[in-house]
Amino acid sequence: MLLRLTALFVGAPIILAISGVSPDVSFQAPSVLIPKFPMPRGALVLTRSIRPGSFFDVVGRRSAVFGYENKPLEAWVYPLKIVDDFGLSFR
Repeated sequence: MLLRLTALFVGAPIILAISGVSPDVSFQAPSVLIPKFPMPRGALVLTRSIRPGSFFDVVGRRSAVFGYENKPLEAWVYPLKIVDDFGLSFR
């Protein structure tokens, strides 16, 4: 059974590539965009100055996130490491 499924998943893309059939993957951007609107500031606001190289952690009973402010982070859900070398960047 496993051999048949493997042959199906490996063989189907090869047959499609040889036959020249390609799936329609064209993407149309929406023609109408939502206009920018003001976001009211709530009563609860958390702020902190940026400290590059500062270690941070968020720890629970069975999960944790560790990292540094200027480097990628890692996340654990005991006993598995679910995220490694994760980073965000903003423009």
